[in-house]
Amino acid sequence: MARGILTFQTRTVETLVPPLSLETYDVQDPWYEVDFDEHWTASFRLAIQHGRIVVSEVRIFPTEDRREPEMAYEAGKWSVEDLGPDVQVPPGGVTSQVVRKVPFDSLSTVSDIIEWVKANRPEEWTSLAPSGLTSERERRRPGPKGPTDEELVEYADQYLGLIREGITNPHTVLSRQHGHSTHHSKHLIDTARERSLLSSPESAVEKPGGRAGGMLTPNGEDILRRVKMGQRKEKQ
Repeated sequence: MARGILTFQTRTVETLVPPLSLETYDVQDPWYEVDFDEHWTASFRLAIQHGRIVVSEVRIFPTEDRREPEMAYEAGKWSVEDLGPDVQVPPGGVTSQVVRKVPFDSLSTVSDIIEWVKANRPEEWTSLAPSGLTSERERRRPGPKGPTDEELVEYADQYLGLIREGITNPHTVLSRQHGHSTHHSKHLIDTARERSLLSSPESAVEKPGGRAGGMLTPNGEDILRRVKMGQRKEKQ
């Protein structure tokens, strides 16, 4: 099985937030690159979905000299960025035969690589946090099952409140407020849906009075009501 290289690309994103002002934040994209078929490289952009590493994008391009020590190619990019259609590619370009050889099976080693970094390069472990990959490993460890239903309902209520205010990037706002990544924010909302505390956006908008982002389920509303009652008693 071919083994690849786990790399990261940090990019700055601009977003419009009320009242008509621009904010910037950094996104760290994890890529897993594997050379195959002598002339080609497959670059997999990774994402976290329901606590698992998945592929969100695949790019296939000539390996060129990206593995030479003095070269510094960015993850997922090659010389076409500078040369355009005049760039040199292997005979025939990306054919169906090349596509069939893309080594998807090599992705099974990604978790092992992440675990190796944690065990052997602890000083670099924290640098993986913005990608969401460290929290993915932590969720797979035995132990506590994660946030309580009460915590998830409160978080979902904040999420829905931002959507009602017209905020188009609620996960970014929540991640800043709570000091975690947008990946973790999305994971919390996904978990709330998995526990039937928050409806899916699709099912919510189809119902009378439905809202974008979903709605708290009857169970979720009961839990939120109890949480707020407890908070009021603590203040008395």
